[in-house]
Amino acid sequence: MVVIDDPLTSFDHENKIGIYSFLRKKISEIIEGNEGSRFIILTHNYDVAYNLEKIIRNVYKSKARNKNIVNSKRLEEFILYDDNFTSGISQYKKLLNNIYLFGDKGTSELTSLTIGNSIRRVMEMFSSFIFNEGPDVLSKKVEEIEGANSVVSSFIDHYMLGILVNCESHSEYLVKAFDENDSIENFSENEKEEAAKIALVIILILYENHLKAYFKIDEVIEIRKWKTKLEKLGR
Repeated sequence: MVVIDDPLTSFDHENKIGIYSFLRKKISEIIEGNEGSRFIILTHNYDVAYNLEKIIRNVYKSKARNKNIVNSKRLEEFILYDDNFTSGISQYKKLLNNIYLFGDKGTSELTSLTIGNSIRRVMEMFSSFIFNEGPDVLSKKVEEIEGANSVVSSFIDHYMLGILVNCESHSEYLVKAFDENDSIENFSENEKEEAAKIALVIILILYENHLKAYFKIDEVIEIRKWKTKLEKLGR
Protein backbone atom coordinates (compact mmCIF):
# COMPACT_ATOMS: atom_id res chain seq x y z
CA MET A 1 0.00 0.00 0.00
CA VAL A 2 1.50 3.30 -1.14
CA VAL A 3 0.03 6.58 0.20
CA ILE A 4 1.07 9.87 -1.42
CA ASP A 5 -0.23 13.15 0.00
CA ASP A 6 -0.54 16.11 -2.42
CA PRO A 7 2.62 15.40 -4.46
CA LEU A 8 2.45 18.25 -7.01
CA THR A 9 0.66 21.37 -5.75
CA SER A 10 3.75 23.32 -4.69
CA PHE A 11 5.67 22.78 -7.94
CA ASP A 12 5.74 25.12 -10.93
CA HIS A 13 4.48 23.85 -14.28
CA GLU A 14 7.83 22.63 -15.64
CA ASN A 15 8.60 20.63 -12.51
CA LYS A 16 5.07 19.20 -12.41
CA ILE A 17 5.65 17.54 -15.77
CA GLY A 18 8.77 15.89 -14.36
CA ILE A 19 6.94 14.71 -11.22
CA TYR A 20 4.07 13.29 -13.30
CA SER A 21 6.60 11.36 -15.35
CA PHE A 22 8.39 10.14 -12.21
CA LEU A 23 5.12 9.01 -10.56
CA ARG A 24 4.04 7.19 -13.71
CA LYS A 25 7.37 5.36 -13.89
CA LYS A 26 7.34 4.32 -10.23
CA ILE A 27 3.67 3.28 -10.20
CA SER A 28 4.27 1.23 -13.35
CA GLU A 29 7.30 -0.47 -11.79
CA ILE A 30 5.42 -1.30 -8.57
CA ILE A 31 2.42 -2.77 -10.43
CA GLU A 32 4.72 -4.76 -12.70
CA GLY A 33 6.32 -6.25 -9.59
CA ASN A 34 3.00 -6.91 -7.85
CA GLU A 35 -0.41 -6.38 -9.43
CA GLY A 36 -1.93 -6.51 -5.96
CA SER A 37 -0.25 -3.23 -5.01
CA ARG A 38 -2.60 -0.40 -4.09
CA PHE A 39 -2.16 3.39 -4.16
CA ILE A 40 -3.94 6.17 -2.32
CA ILE A 41 -3.11 9.60 -3.74
CA LEU A 42 -4.56 12.71 -2.10
CA THR A 43 -4.76 16.21 -3.56
CA HIS A 44 -6.87 19.35 -3.11
CA ASN A 45 -6.19 20.46 -6.70
CA TYR A 46 -8.50 19.46 -9.56
CA ASP A 47 -5.86 19.56 -12.29
CA VAL A 48 -3.64 17.22 -10.29
CA ALA A 49 -6.57 14.84 -9.72
CA TYR A 50 -7.42 14.94 -13.43
CA ASN A 51 -3.88 14.21 -14.59
CA LEU A 52 -3.13 11.53 -11.99
CA GLU A 53 -6.37 9.68 -12.70
CA LYS A 54 -5.55 9.72 -16.41
CA ILE A 55 -1.99 8.51 -15.78
CA ILE A 56 -3.00 5.75 -13.36
CA ARG A 57 -5.81 4.46 -15.58
CA ASN A 58 -3.35 4.29 -18.45
CA VAL A 59 -0.78 2.42 -16.36
CA TYR A 60 -3.30 -0.12 -15.14
CA LYS A 61 -4.66 -0.58 -18.65
CA SER A 62 -1.22 -1.54 -19.92
CA LYS A 63 0.09 -3.45 -16.90
CA ALA A 64 -2.71 -5.05 -14.90
CA ARG A 65 -5.31 -7.69 -15.66
CA ASN A 66 -7.95 -5.80 -13.70
CA LYS A 67 -8.78 -2.84 -15.95
CA ASN A 68 -11.44 -1.25 -13.68
CA ILE A 69 -9.43 -0.88 -10.52
CA VAL A 70 -9.13 2.95 -10.39
CA ASN A 71 -11.63 4.50 -7.96
CA SER A 72 -11.83 8.31 -7.71
CA LYS A 73 -13.43 10.08 -4.76
CA ARG A 74 -14.21 13.73 -4.06
CA LEU A 75 -14.28 14.99 -0.46
CA GLU A 76 -16.77 17.74 0.38
CA GLU A 77 -17.87 18.75 3.87
CA PHE A 78 -16.32 15.57 5.35
CA ILE A 79 -18.28 13.32 2.94
CA LEU A 80 -16.71 11.23 0.16
CA TYR A 81 -18.51 11.20 -3.20
CA ASP A 82 -17.78 9.02 -6.24
CA ASP A 83 -16.29 11.00 -9.11
CA ASN A 84 -14.58 10.54 -12.46
CA PHE A 85 -12.23 13.43 -13.13
CA THR A 86 -11.45 12.40 -16.69
CA SER A 87 -15.09 12.32 -17.75
CA GLY A 88 -15.01 15.77 -19.35
CA ILE A 89 -18.59 16.03 -20.63
CA SER A 90 -20.31 15.04 -17.39
CA GLN A 91 -17.98 17.31 -15.42
CA TYR A 92 -18.76 20.18 -17.77
CA LYS A 93 -22.52 19.82 -17.36
CA LYS A 94 -22.21 19.54 -13.60
CA LEU A 95 -19.94 22.59 -13.41
CA LEU A 96 -22.33 24.67 -15.52
CA ASN A 97 -25.23 23.78 -13.26
CA ASN A 98 -23.31 24.55 -10.07
CA ILE A 99 -22.00 27.86 -11.42
CA TYR A 100 -25.59 28.84 -12.23
CA LEU A 101 -26.73 27.90 -8.72
CA PHE A 102 -23.84 29.83 -7.17
CA GLY A 103 -24.68 32.96 -9.19
CA ASP A 104 -28.38 32.55 -8.41
CA LYS A 105 -27.65 32.00 -4.70
CA GLY A 106 -29.04 28.49 -4.92
CA THR A 107 -27.77 25.32 -3.27
CA SER A 108 -24.54 24.86 -5.19
CA GLU A 109 -21.77 22.37 -4.52
CA LEU A 110 -19.33 25.24 -5.17
CA THR A 111 -18.07 27.56 -2.46
CA SER A 112 -16.22 30.87 -2.38
CA LEU A 113 -13.01 28.88 -2.32
CA THR A 114 -13.80 26.75 -5.38
CA ILE A 115 -15.86 29.06 -7.62
CA GLY A 116 -12.85 30.71 -9.30
CA ASN A 117 -11.26 27.44 -10.38
CA SER A 118 -14.64 26.12 -11.52
CA ILE A 119 -15.37 29.16 -13.69
CA ARG A 120 -11.94 28.86 -15.32
CA ARG A 121 -12.55 25.21 -16.09
CA VAL A 122 -15.88 25.98 -17.75
CA MET A 123 -14.42 28.88 -19.73
CA GLU A 124 -11.59 26.62 -20.91
CA MET A 125 -13.95 23.81 -21.87
CA PHE A 126 -16.35 26.13 -23.69
CA SER A 127 -13.63 27.93 -25.65
CA SER A 128 -12.06 24.58 -26.55
CA PHE A 129 -15.38 23.02 -27.63
CA ILE A 130 -16.60 25.99 -29.68
CA PHE A 131 -13.52 27.88 -30.91
CA ASN A 132 -10.67 25.38 -30.47
CA GLU A 133 -8.80 28.14 -28.62
CA GLY A 134 -8.03 29.11 -25.04
CA PRO A 135 -10.37 31.22 -22.88
CA ASP A 136 -8.28 34.35 -23.36
CA VAL A 137 -10.04 34.86 -26.72
CA LEU A 138 -13.55 35.05 -25.21
CA SER A 139 -13.46 38.72 -24.21
CA LYS A 140 -12.41 39.70 -27.71
CA LYS A 141 -15.16 37.62 -29.28
CA VAL A 142 -17.72 39.24 -26.98
CA GLU A 143 -16.43 42.67 -28.04
CA GLU A 144 -16.96 41.73 -31.68
CA ILE A 145 -20.64 41.12 -30.93
CA GLU A 146 -21.41 43.68 -28.22
CA GLY A 147 -18.95 46.41 -29.15
CA ALA A 148 -15.71 47.30 -27.40
CA ASN A 149 -17.29 50.21 -25.51
CA SER A 150 -20.37 48.39 -24.27
CA VAL A 151 -20.85 48.01 -20.52
CA VAL A 152 -21.22 44.24 -20.98
CA SER A 153 -17.80 44.02 -22.64
CA SER A 154 -16.29 46.17 -19.88
CA PHE A 155 -17.66 43.96 -17.11
CA ILE A 156 -16.51 40.83 -18.88
CA ASP A 157 -13.01 42.27 -19.28
CA HIS A 158 -12.91 43.17 -15.58
CA TYR A 159 -14.10 39.86 -14.19
CA MET A 160 -12.52 37.56 -16.73
CA LEU A 161 -9.14 39.23 -16.24
CA GLY A 162 -9.40 38.46 -12.53
CA ILE A 163 -10.45 34.90 -13.22
CA LEU A 164 -8.04 34.03 -16.02
CA VAL A 165 -4.95 36.06 -15.16
CA ASN A 166 -1.68 34.13 -14.95
CA CYS A 167 -3.45 30.90 -15.88
CA GLU A 168 -2.19 28.63 -18.60
CA SER A 169 -4.55 27.45 -21.33
CA HIS A 170 -4.45 23.74 -22.16
CA SER A 171 -7.12 23.64 -24.92
CA GLU A 172 -7.92 19.94 -24.77
CA TYR A 173 -11.30 18.27 -25.26
CA LEU A 174 -11.02 16.67 -21.84
CA VAL A 175 -9.73 19.77 -20.17
CA LYS A 176 -7.12 19.95 -17.44
CA ALA A 177 -8.20 22.39 -14.77
CA PHE A 178 -6.18 25.44 -13.76
CA ASP A 179 -4.33 25.75 -10.49
CA GLU A 180 -6.34 27.15 -7.61
CA ASN A 181 -3.90 29.94 -6.73
CA ASP A 182 -5.82 32.74 -8.44
CA SER A 183 -6.71 36.38 -8.05
CA ILE A 184 -10.44 35.74 -7.74
CA GLU A 185 -9.75 35.02 -4.07
CA ASN A 186 -9.42 38.80 -3.72
CA PHE A 187 -13.03 39.24 -4.87
CA SER A 188 -15.85 39.79 -2.40
CA GLU A 189 -18.67 37.24 -2.11
CA ASN A 190 -20.95 39.42 -4.23
CA GLU A 191 -18.25 39.86 -6.88
CA LYS A 192 -17.79 36.11 -7.08
CA GLU A 193 -21.53 35.69 -7.60
CA GLU A 194 -21.33 38.30 -10.37
CA ALA A 195 -18.39 36.46 -11.92
CA ALA A 196 -20.45 33.26 -11.98
CA LYS A 197 -23.28 35.10 -13.73
CA ILE A 198 -20.96 36.74 -16.23
CA ALA A 199 -19.38 33.40 -17.15
CA LEU A 200 -22.80 32.17 -18.26
CA VAL A 201 -23.63 35.52 -19.91
CA ILE A 202 -20.50 35.05 -22.06
CA ILE A 203 -21.81 31.70 -23.28
CA LEU A 204 -25.24 33.27 -23.84
CA ILE A 205 -23.74 36.00 -26.03
CA LEU A 206 -21.43 33.74 -28.01
CA TYR A 207 -23.61 30.66 -28.45
CA GLU A 208 -27.08 30.73 -26.87
CA ASN A 209 -28.07 27.36 -28.33
CA HIS A 210 -25.12 25.81 -26.53
CA LEU A 211 -26.51 27.17 -23.28
CA LYS A 212 -29.98 25.85 -24.11
CA ALA A 213 -28.53 22.37 -24.50
CA TYR A 214 -27.52 22.33 -20.82
CA PHE A 215 -30.20 24.44 -19.09
CA LYS A 216 -33.96 24.52 -18.77
CA ILE A 217 -35.69 27.34 -20.61
CA ASP A 218 -36.54 29.21 -17.40
CA GLU A 219 -32.87 29.13 -16.42
CA VAL A 220 -31.86 30.48 -19.83
CA ILE A 221 -34.42 33.27 -19.36
CA GLU A 222 -32.84 34.06 -15.99
CA ILE A 223 -29.39 34.27 -17.59
CA ARG A 224 -30.82 36.67 -20.17
CA LYS A 225 -32.04 38.82 -17.27
CA TRP A 226 -28.49 38.87 -15.88
CA LYS A 227 -27.27 40.21 -19.21
CA THR A 228 -30.03 42.86 -19.24
CA LYS A 229 -29.03 44.02 -15.76
CA LEU A 230 -25.45 44.47 -16.95
CA GLU A 231 -26.65 46.52 -19.91
CA LYS A 232 -28.72 48.79 -17.64
CA LEU A 233 -25.68 49.63 -15.53
CA GLY A 234 -24.35 51.72 -18.42
CA ARG A 235 -27.47 53.83 -18.82
